[in-house]
Amino acid sequence: MQTYLERYSGIERFPPVKEKLPCGKDLFIVFNRRSHGGCKKTEELIRFCKLHGLKTNLFDIRKSGDLEGIIQEIFTTSENPFLVIIGGDGTHSSVASELIKAGKNDLPVIFAAAGSGQDLARAMGNNRPGIEQVLLKEQVDIEKFDALRVVVTRPNQAEEVQYAIGHVSFGITAKSAAKINAIRPKTIVGNIFISLKSITSDKIRVDLPKEGRRDCSDLIIVNSKTFGRYLHSSSHPQDGRYETYLLEGNPLALSNFAALSLVRPARGDRRSEIEFTLLDPVKPQLDGEQKFGIEPLPARTQIKVEIAKGVVPAVKP
Repeated sequence: MQTYLERYSGIERFPPVKEKLPCGKDLFIVFNRRSHGGCKKTEELIRFCKLHGLKTNLFDIRKSGDLEGIIQEIFTTSENPFLVIIGGDGTHSSVASELIKAGKNDLPVIFAAAGSGQDLARAMGNNRPGIEQVLLKEQVDIEKFDALRVVVTRPNQAEEVQYAIGHVSFGITAKSAAKINAIRPKTIVGNIFISLKSITSDKIRVDLPKEGRRDCSDLIIVNSKTFGRYLHSSSHPQDGRYETYLLEGNPLALSNFAALSLVRPARGDRRSEIEFTLLDPVKPQLDGEQKFGIEPLPARTQIKVEIAKGVVPAVKP
């Protein structure tokens, strides 16, 4: 059976000039062809590596479930890997989660932006033009960023832990809010649809130990500078705290709040930990991914979100 390395390393047919990068590491490129611009960004990086005689090992995340095997293959193949992750927030978050679980917080990693969401790459400074020049350095500096450790305990079940980097959301997503907001001012039919959506949509009820029951349309925890280009947060994934937004009312809350935040910075409650109990079934999203499965978490599920300090490594531009 072919390994990931043999299957996806199309660049191997070009004789490499140097076995290792100038810093002494082995270069591995992991890209998501489904992300917006992922293939183009990868082709540009391969051309750059060919021009400078750098050997590359190429991995293509072609279907869900490949990522864990790819990361294991990389660590089996090399003791000194240098990772370039090409994709959007979901791809970056998934790779970072695997590195956290493997206890690898000292690797040089470039989170190259090539997706509809680029919040994480922007927060880490890896979205700047010319970031690939780092591959030519003999000395590479690494910064460490915080993650959001999300602990879920369903009724009568053991706890489950997943990680996010930029945001965790319960309720309507930013993309859904954008679609609703886009049709709102255009037609009478659109306004009727919005009214019906507001009336019929399920509210999210949560029970916070110190605040009691809260009814909201969205509960969003933001650990980066922006969330979906809407909520302009003062958080940064190195300051040990995040912003917590509990948006009251109907499904338009995020759309309305987003419109305001585009004009002036919007702020939530600054926290480093939050615990609450779901009073209704809710489907969470971690950096836009459904890491706890496609089914909603049931009522009476206990949630805890806390800061995991310095667990995500990234190359300093």
